[in-house]
Amino acid sequence: MLLRRLFVVLALALALCAPAAADARTDHARAEVHWIHIHLHLNAYAHWGACHPPGSTADVKWDDHAGVCAGKAEMGQLGGVSILTHSSPCHWIWDGNNLRVVGVDTTGQGWVLEGHKSHNFWDFAARTVRIGSTSYTTGGLTEGSRGEPGGPLKVYLGSHWSSAHLSWGYSMNLQGYVRVTQ
Repeated sequence: MLLRRLFVVLALALALCAPAAADARTDHARAEVHWIHIHLHLNAYAHWGACHPPGSTADVKWDDHAGVCAGKAEMGQLGGVSILTHSSPCHWIWDGNNLRVVGVDTTGQGWVLEGHKSHNFWDFAARTVRIGSTSYTTGGLTEGSRGEPGGPLKVYLGSHWSSAHLSWGYSMNLQGYVRVTQ
């Protein structure tokens, strides 16, 4: 009877340890990814700036093949920390589905997000994000949910009419998650 109880306890202990050991191997085999929230709000209309087709002063529409918007940042945060100075210069350039967003951070250094946008300016997969000396990336256009860890950045492109300048301009809101690549 004692030998039988010892066998049951030993079998139970081995059964409980086996899954833990398997999980431990899996945890060591995969690297844990830390996603950092990013939120940028940029303006290129009225006194903030303007948007044009490349090489022109005419108005550009968001669904044109290419365009340039030069303006000023209203706010920018990475991991809840302010990374942009209010009214610091910024611009974004698109050519087809290629998008490049550039500006100056609170230390005076340049920052950049480069990648591909959806045809309707709804999602932005920034394959290269450089802020200061750190590089980041987002999920791809077809990976994960927009604005969530592992997915593309969520884009809100608002159009604005400037009666003082008699032109259209835009504000761009980028929000989602990036992960460090180096």
